[in-house]
Amino acid sequence: MKKLLLAVTITAVLFSCNKGADKGKFTVEGELKNAVDQKIYLEELYFSDKQPEVLATGIVKDGKFTITTIASEEGLYRLRLEKDNTTYLFISEAGKINLKADVNNKELSGYSFSGAANSSLQKILHYTDSVGLLISNKDRLLGEFKKANINKNFIWL
Repeated sequence: MKKLLLAVTITAVLFSCNKGADKGKFTVEGELKNAVDQKIYLEELYFSDKQPEVLATGIVKDGKFTITTIASEEGLYRLRLEKDNTTYLFISEAGKINLKADVNNKELSGYSFSGAANSSLQKILHYTDSVGLLISNKDRLLGEFKKANINKNFIWL
């Protein structure tokens, strides 16, 4: 009975150690159309003044790459290409994350990551981008109206 209890205890300890080693581990597999062979960096982004930290480096070969790393927690990350300064933002999720992108398309619609959190992030980025565009256009129009001096009685705030 003692031997059986000892065997069960050792097995439980080994499984818990193995499970702890995989905690926070995730893999990003990507397919980048029109990408030249180059290094790709996986960086963790912080919500403070701390600079992004490179967690792992991979190689883009024939438009494909795989990077595996261990992160202390789920968070915001960035993939950055070495040669053309292209970046892709994503949220880490346990397991495997897939990226599909065209490096020639610099728009937000030019890339997508798998996972529910990344789908939500993409929607937020699209929304903030469209709001920024509206503000920029209204600011430009306001500047044009001021420059043209269309209505001298109009009060500018």
